[in-house]
Amino acid sequence: EFLTINSKYQDDVIQIRNKFAHAKVITKDNGKEVLKAFIGDDHFEFDEESFKKIREDLITHRNALIKLQQ
Repeated sequence: EFLTINSKYQDDVIQIRNKFAHAKVITKDNGKEVLKAFIGDDHFEFDEESFKKIREDLITHRNALIKLQQ
């Protein structure tokens, strides 16, 4: 079960962490601030929706680690 849940750990946690490391605050034309990561030719934008998904993914992985510890 742990391996199944954490098969996406690399995508859900590690890659997101790496994108955050390269992110800068950008103010959009509408005045809304977002985090935007510039990694090579790839650009990633973090907004409220993506932060919600990141929190959900972190909770999922935390719960799996707690189960494994028990």
